Amino acid sequence: VFCALAGAGLGFLAGRMRTGDVRFRRATVALALVTVVLVGVIAVFVGIHVVALLGTLPIIAAAVLLTRPVVTEWFDGAHD
Repeated sequence: VFCALAGAGLGFLAGRMRTGDVRFRRATVALALVTVVLVGVIAVFVGIHVVALLGTLPIIAAAVLLTRPVVTEWFDGAHD
């Protein structure tokens, strides 16, 4: 259930982020990192399916890509 809610939240924030608002970019990165940490904690203490752990790999990649200098320039208005 947590993974589904996190996915829905990331999808919503990613959609809003495409308008160029830097607040949504920061919120997307923050939610991605929180999701990865919580899934890791759940995996250690409760046990979780390996598919959920593999699902964190694209989330990590997306968070890293959102912090690249090219993306930062786009959000700063250099895309106009």
